[in-house]
Amino acid sequence: MNLKLLTLGTAVAISAAMAQNAAPAAAPAAAQPVAQPAEQPVAEQAAPAEEAAPVEQTTEQPAEEAVVAEPAPAPAPAPAPAPAPVAEPAAAPEAAATEAAPANRFDVLHGNSYNAVGNEAAAATIGGNMATPVDMFGSKLFYVEPTIQTGVVAFGNEATTYFLGFDNSRNLGLLTAGLAKKSFGISVNASLGKTFTNVDDAADTENSTTEPGDDFGAKAAFLLGGYKLSFAADWLTINQENNRETKGGEYDENFFDISANVNLSNTPSGKNVFWSVGLDFVRHNITTTTKPKSGKEVTETDPASNLLFAPYFNIGGTILSAENARILIGLNSNLPVIIYDDIDDQRESAMEFGINTTPNILGELALTSCWIVHAGVSHTWTLFDYATSKAIAGKNKTETSVITLRTDKTTVDTGIRFQYNNYALEANIAKNFYNDPLGGFNGDPMVASLGGFIFF
Repeated sequence: MNLKLLTLGTAVAISAAMAQNAAPAAAPAAAQPVAQPAEQPVAEQAAPAEEAAPVEQTTEQPAEEAVVAEPAPAPAPAPAPAPAPVAEPAAAPEAAATEAAPANRFDVLHGNSYNAVGNEAAAATIGGNMATPVDMFGSKLFYVEPTIQTGVVAFGNEATTYFLGFDNSRNLGLLTAGLAKKSFGISVNASLGKTFTNVDDAADTENSTTEPGDDFGAKAAFLLGGYKLSFAADWLTINQENNRETKGGEYDENFFDISANVNLSNTPSGKNVFWSVGLDFVRHNITTTTKPKSGKEVTETDPASNLLFAPYFNIGGTILSAENARILIGLNSNLPVIIYDDIDDQRESAMEFGINTTPNILGELALTSCWIVHAGVSHTWTLFDYATSKAIAGKNKTETSVITLRTDKTTVDTGIRFQYNNYALEANIAKNFYNDPLGGFNGDPMVASLGGFIFF
């Protein structure tokens, strides 16, 4: 019996000793992963987790102790909030914006001296925007051009832009007023030069005089998806008119141009190639009519009186581009048809039609963030022009026809723009050259212009 007790006591003592020796070996394995996550990356913490597993397998502790020991490595996911890659993509948009900026640095609003060659892909001008009122939407600016006595102011709110333009029509002041919404714009223009005189005498004369430059017109433009449709109509007095009424009859002078235009372009959606197609209509009238109280009415017609229809198509695009420069090339073409008025006892009929095209090149260079220089060159090429007329002299009739093929003078212009913060200044000079520029100037006067903006 004593032997059994002795043997049992010995076994208990050996088991206790073995348990004490095993416990210290397991503790460090559980504690180490808890201390390291704050200092080491997740990749380095995986190794201690793998080392702890064998320790748990070799220990002979009860199941309750194993469950308590395993939760200790749970804090390991704590470093996971370091998805550093999420922060890196933030730099990508900045780089993209920096690269996109040079492509748009030339697309700024210019004065009327810019793009004298009429390239369809060039940036907008204040005169072009006034001609299609919807393009004035969003503008808040003041523009003056002292060389041609022009001024424009635009103001308003997010929904509507109002604008006023001050210009000259011959020797008369021309006022333009309009408004623009996001999808449409309208404007009217007028200059007035009329004098009314009444003379109370035996003839009881009433006389009115209209000065050249007397003008009334209207414009409208609409956005239709990716296209822009515009209309314009105008009545302009081209020579001084005297209209007189007496007891003996009336004497009327009618010297005017009635013009109209319709235009469709892809400007709102164009990327690299821009085009416009349209029709010009002009009634050029120079007639004098005498209406006696008794007798036959007589009308005298100037040989230049005519009716013009001119469909046209313009196209332009970028052919060379770099971070600080671009070259635009374009072609403007029209097919005018002119029908001249018949003149009693002078001309039975006369008409003219042809194909004209104007190739043009416009180059722009950004010297710095504030300075841009530009230059353009173009000439008009009459591909084909045919004119015919039948003259009458008594009983004799003479029919004449003329075919013309011609390249007109080359026109060169250059200008510079300075912009800083909310103001810009532009200057431009132009000169016609012979077809051989090295041949020298052709004697035409140099044309210079200067304009400036204040933006708000």
